[in-house]
Amino acid sequence: MKGEGLARVVLKWRLTIILLSAIISIFMVIGFHKLRVESDISKWLKQDSPEIQSLKYISEIFGGTDLAMVAIETENVFTYPVLQVLAELQKSYETVEGVSGVTSLMNIVDIRGTESGIEVSTLIDKFNIPETPDSLKKLRNYVLSKDIYSGKIVSTDGRIALFLIKLKRDVEKPAVADKIRNITERILKDSRLSVKVYYSGSPMLIKEINKYILGDMKRLVPFVIVVVLVVLFLGMRTWEGVVLPLGVVLLSSLWSMSLMAWLNIPLSVISNTIPVLLIAIGTAYGIHVITRYKRNTEKGGSRENGIKATLREVSTPVFLAALTTITAFLSFLGSYIRTISHFGIFTALGVFFSMLLSLLLIPAVLSYLRIPRSIEERIGMKTLWYEKMSRKFSEVILKHERITVMAGILILVLGIVGLTRLKTSASLMDYFPKKSELRKSTELLRNEFGGDIPVYLLVKGDLKNPLVLDEMLQFEKYMRIHSDISFPQSVANLIARMNDVLMGVKAIPETKSQVENLTFMLEGQALLSQLVNSDYSEGIIQANASLSAYAKIKTYLEHKFVKNIISVKLDTVKDAKEEILSYWSGKIAERIIWDLRYWQKDTLWDAPHLKDTLHSLYSLKIHASKELIEELSQSFSEYFEEEAGVFLSSSKIQKLVKEFLNEVQNRNIDTTKLNRMVKKYIPRSLVEEDPEMVGYTQDRLMSIVIEKMKAHRIQEIYSRIAHLFPDDLNRNKEFVDEIKGEIFTFLREEIGVPLNILNVSTKDTVKIGVIYSGLLPVEKKIDENLFQSQIRSLLIALFVVTLLVSIQLKSFSAGFITVSPIILVVAINFGIMGFFGIKLDSGTMMVASIAIGIGIDYAIHFISHFKEEYRKTGDVIESLHTTIHEKGRAIVVNALTVGLGFLILVFANLVPVRNFGWLLALTMLTSATLALSFLPALILIAKKSFIKNKGEVKS
Repeated sequence: MKGEGLARVVLKWRLTIILLSAIISIFMVIGFHKLRVESDISKWLKQDSPEIQSLKYISEIFGGTDLAMVAIETENVFTYPVLQVLAELQKSYETVEGVSGVTSLMNIVDIRGTESGIEVSTLIDKFNIPETPDSLKKLRNYVLSKDIYSGKIVSTDGRIALFLIKLKRDVEKPAVADKIRNITERILKDSRLSVKVYYSGSPMLIKEINKYILGDMKRLVPFVIVVVLVVLFLGMRTWEGVVLPLGVVLLSSLWSMSLMAWLNIPLSVISNTIPVLLIAIGTAYGIHVITRYKRNTEKGGSRENGIKATLREVSTPVFLAALTTITAFLSFLGSYIRTISHFGIFTALGVFFSMLLSLLLIPAVLSYLRIPRSIEERIGMKTLWYEKMSRKFSEVILKHERITVMAGILILVLGIVGLTRLKTSASLMDYFPKKSELRKSTELLRNEFGGDIPVYLLVKGDLKNPLVLDEMLQFEKYMRIHSDISFPQSVANLIARMNDVLMGVKAIPETKSQVENLTFMLEGQALLSQLVNSDYSEGIIQANASLSAYAKIKTYLEHKFVKNIISVKLDTVKDAKEEILSYWSGKIAERIIWDLRYWQKDTLWDAPHLKDTLHSLYSLKIHASKELIEELSQSFSEYFEEEAGVFLSSSKIQKLVKEFLNEVQNRNIDTTKLNRMVKKYIPRSLVEEDPEMVGYTQDRLMSIVIEKMKAHRIQEIYSRIAHLFPDDLNRNKEFVDEIKGEIFTFLREEIGVPLNILNVSTKDTVKIGVIYSGLLPVEKKIDENLFQSQIRSLLIALFVVTLLVSIQLKSFSAGFITVSPIILVVAINFGIMGFFGIKLDSGTMMVASIAIGIGIDYAIHFISHFKEEYRKTGDVIESLHTTIHEKGRAIVVNALTVGLGFLILVFANLVPVRNFGWLLALTMLTSATLALSFLPALILIAKKSFIKNKGEVKS
């Protein structure tokens, strides 16, 4: 619709326009209270994405995926008053609605050997907390000596105790975080202990971000209103010029934000800046209308004629200016990150509302008001200084146009170099200033306990199969050697620990029945339900990590985690035995290296010949040494006396032991021969009374012999590789037990080999599925998509804006020249970010596209004015001088005004919003500067794109 037609509509329906605007505003006010805040990073991605679907599934099956972390620091955790407080905190946290589980010193599973076998209980009995100095010292020494506790739930120096609080699925995380904080502060206050408390974890971060978002809205919106009021008053000097433009942007902000509320779109870290942006951007449209209206009526024209003339003159420029800005914001529509798409949509709507109200509501209101008085002189003197400065500036630019263009090209090159240094960040922790308490708390906990982002590996398969469990255990061993991964846990780890206590071997048992015996003892433990489902078909490996750990875990899953395993008995295999043994030796050697790197912190220890050494030791035979015979004799005696109820003399037992040893060492065991051996030593009356006694006695004795011989083989192999390890580790029982556990696994009768090693198909293949999940993959997905979204939105904005400008100028070459300063603005933006280490996040990734949409207006204004001047003079240089002089002030003032509005965002609490604000302000300044320098120089060099003949301009 042309300006005249629009004016007729406005004048005919002016009351309707005013009333309709009021009705819509009332409707929007009603919905505004529905606006909610959402900072949960898992809601940023599309909810049908694989990362979110797996996260939801794990949360549903295993009791949640979000962790809140609370750490209590004191001089010594292991005192009775402190342990009492920890017990009270544990009890209180468990009663919070929305909490599915709490792990701390007070309830973590402890597995110990007893005279009767094994005991699975909590580390500290909450009903019997140690009180005496001796018992407390004993507890401290025990806890800090166990790697499963030290550095995991208590700091290695015993000063900090950690609570890991898991939240249920679909709970209000900020509300639960608030309850946890209130409980903590109340109990600590009542205890009167001298302690420090630290909070971390995504629920705590989300709560704090939500508070910051609302706080920024309340502080920054009034701030920008005051700034705009001052600017409008100084610029317009009439109440119409102040109230109407400001009223329009306030209404457009209200409509945009309330529309979000009505559509149940939450306020995010970035969308809370929408009102500030709209107030800074949108006032220009109203200013254009009112300024032109004043000029059209100050010579005595009527209101109606003034409105008609005004809309005829400004409707198209205002529409095009709004269109380029809307294009910039809509370029975010294709972003994989939902919050950025929402920001783009509703900011674009806000700009549209500002444009619409400026062209409809402002003229409608003006038609009822008295004609405003003439614009006053600003200071009462000619700005002679500006004329001199602008003339000097234009002379320098136009005299050295090639240098100016070359400088622009240099800026472009530097921008590209800066772009290569650009880093992305999706970590919630980077949203907080370095001096904020929450960030300092999180960094302290990272230093003491490792990462704070939950990561889950969902494993599908038979989780009672030793081969599956061993693959899980190996993955844990790999994870724990990395400083950015902490506290890996799974049912495999629990079973290995139980086997260590019960059988003296820190490894997965050899048979499924042995595994089932151990899992039976774990039944009823709360931790078990958080690690494995009821039928042991699915389980998780869980850990806390930093974003830097993502690639390490992914690389392992892609290249090392075996998903198709064939069970092989090395002693009976004929084909590819050497290949299998080589693979198996290499696998165990790598695990031993990981174990040593874990225990010997901050080293990259390696043993290049360990694989070959293990390979050669696999066939090591154990001779019937005096020590072995004595051990077997003792075990045989215990069996006959305690289980079989048969007394045999020591000479008979030693003779029986030697006969069994000879048979076992031959490896061609004749069960009939063994049967006859046993019968020789058991009284005939007992055999006649229980005919099956010989059979199970034979089996039991055989298992004792094999077990003892294997233990001696393990010890012998360890002694032959012990020289590879540091002396202090060879004296560390836990390390030695771990290495012996690896050797136990190495000597297994049945081992797991990847399908590709044998290259055969068999129905006995053990299949393992694994899904990488947790907040870590979610953050990484966002991190990866930040750059992709940046490139996509940038190209869309650049293409559409270039197309619009080319259509307006009726020349694609002229359109490209007009857009060229904006390309340099984008280069400057990326160069500054790259060279100064400003990360690309959900805020800064939008700067370049927004700069294109808003900054292009300066170039368009310059080109339009230049065309008018050239038509008058036919002199390119003089036309450029005049354009720089006459349009320069308006461009600079507008850039400063809009930039000042953006600059207010530096007072925000969150780092991405601060960077977003000052970078946008900078792009406004550089857009204006380049429009007045680089663009005229480029026009002078490429004037053939604009000029046909003397006095004629293309278009």
